[in-house]
Amino acid sequence: MVERINKPETQPPYRVLPTKETKDGQSQKQDEDQEDGSFQSSVASSDWEKFQGSTMTVRAVKVSKQRIKLLLFKRAILKSGVCVVEVEVLWKDGRRTPSALIMLPKREDFMKLKSFTKGKMFPEIFWPQGSEMQMGIIESGSITGSWNVKEKASNQTSDQPEKGFKKNNFFLKFFGALGLVDKEKSKIKWFSLTMYVLGLFVIFMIVYYIIKI
Repeated sequence: MVERINKPETQPPYRVLPTKETKDGQSQKQDEDQEDGSFQSSVASSDWEKFQGSTMTVRAVKVSKQRIKLLLFKRAILKSGVCVVEVEVLWKDGRRTPSALIMLPKREDFMKLKSFTKGKMFPEIFWPQGSEMQMGIIESGSITGSWNVKEKASNQTSDQPEKGFKKNNFFLKFFGALGLVDKEKSKIKWFSLTMYVLGLFVIFMIVYYIIKI
């Protein structure tokens, strides 16, 4: 008769759990790594809404850095934990965007730019990495459509002489063809107009005198 052999009980596997201090240390290290990393990557597109106002809207767009000629610094802004700079954008095609917001890649960049001089070139070392840049185009409530349309509107409003010249286009073209209008200043040359009228009057009197004879 075969005796039954009792099989020893197998102990369940176990693992050593990290202590509370270890967990806290790891969490703190992860937080530090995130702060030292790119700040822009942790910012959602909805953060642009923090800069919305009653008379201002901010719309996020992506543009290629190759299209940008120059960025002129205006001011650094910190709002609801989001660090941005307001700049004026000069494009390579000659257009100009008066106000745009750019998120800073790192938090410490805000402290460096707090006392930066207004109107100076915004250094590329503070630009976001990559071939494209996300901007928040500042638009007033009265301007709608794409930001290209907005820039056209702003350029036209800053060019008052040309706008005034187009207002009475027919008459100004007519007098301009006679050399009686300064097209650049959109002003009538009154001396030339007076001499022109006198010349017509003299010609009319001569023709009238000849016909009468």
